[in-house]
Amino acid sequence: MRSIIFGFVCALAVIIGCSAGASSTDCSPGQSCSCSGVGSCTRSCTGKGCNVQCNGEGSCDVTCPQGGCTVTSNGAGSTNVTCGGGSCKLLCNGTGSCNILDCAGGGCSCTRTGTGTCNM
Repeated sequence: MRSIIFGFVCALAVIIGCSAGASSTDCSPGQSCSCSGVGSCTRSCTGKGCNVQCNGEGSCDVTCPQGGCTVTSNGAGSTNVTCGGGSCKLLCNGTGSCNILDCAGGGCSCTRTGTGTCNM
């Protein structure tokens, strides 16, 4: 019986996008892309201008090589953005740290509305 319940919970977690472990996904511009759960996640934007939501307890690493991405951090974990194309926005609404690690194209910003910290 426990294995059936465990299987159901795991299937539900996959369906709603929650994760207890590490996950990695590509995101396309215009696509809803998020990171939720307690594990770390990596999201890579395949074009210019992706929107990524980081809502979990673990770290959320976002790579935006073509720039123009908006990353919203609502979670308790750290959010790290690498923005090779520049002009990325990091909205720090949660309690974790928000870090723009690289903004080679320039024009990146980090706006803090939560209790977390913005670092550029």
